[in-house]
Amino acid sequence: MRKYKFIDLFAGCGGLEDGFMQTGDYKCISSVEWMKPQVDTLRYRLKSKYNILDAEESVLHFDIQRENELFNGWSNDENFGSSRGLDYYVKK
Repeated sequence: MRKYKFIDLFAGCGGLEDGFMQTGDYKCISSVEWMKPQVDTLRYRLKSKYNILDAEESVLHFDIQRENELFNGWSNDENFGSSRGLDYYVKK
């Protein structure tokens, strides 16, 4: 069965994403949240509940208002580290 792919923006700790995942009809290719405790919770849930091994990489800890970097990636940010950006996950 083909799954619908989605990106979870303003993900929080992943409540909405969890609902989609429970149906079995959806696959989240990336999530974005700027609050670190919520990012940590979401990463933990995805790894432990859904066995998503790349959760550390695919859950982006970033400020969604920095749109260009969000899509194209960023490096060595003091608050958010580094990521390849959403375009990478969409193309993957």
